[in-house]
Amino acid sequence: MIKKLIKNVIYAIIFVCIIGALCIFSTTFVSQRVDVNGNSMNPTLFNNDSLWLNKLTYHFQNPKRFDIVVIDTDLNGGEYIIKRIIGLPGDTIQIKNQKVYINGKRLQTDIYGKEPIEDAGTAANLMVLGKNEYFVLGDNRNDSDDSRFPEVGVIKKNRIIGKTSFRLLPIKNIGKLN
Repeated sequence: MIKKLIKNVIYAIIFVCIIGALCIFSTTFVSQRVDVNGNSMNPTLFNNDSLWLNKLTYHFQNPKRFDIVVIDTDLNGGEYIIKRIIGLPGDTIQIKNQKVYINGKRLQTDIYGKEPIEDAGTAANLMVLGKNEYFVLGDNRNDSDDSRFPEVGVIKKNRIIGKTSFRLLPIKNIGKLN
């Protein structure tokens, strides 16, 4: 009887350790929940929205224009920002006349940043993105710290934690993101 109890306790401990290891592996390498902090992604995302972050996608494919990504701001996993990819490696970027230009052509398909851009920042001058560099903007273009400003700058691929395409909370807005 005591042998069976000890055996069951050992199995339970092993089971809990395996589940714990799977949870740690999952949140480190596969996915995690992230929260929106601020208004830079309005009207797509709002302060305190909770999102599902897919960390696997960019191990198998490169980020695409208009993906919503989570970016590590200090490469230590402590702080992150959520932005939309606008410029891809090799693109030229410029903001002039309050509009985004990619490779010399006005970005017509940008349905996310609806208001004219008041501050072009460093993108007032032509920027050429290098290998593994991305230009990101918040959807709320006039209330966003993004690639236009030196504090963020262009984003290297190794700073992109993953892609988010699903809102978990609030419940009334749960679902896939555009």
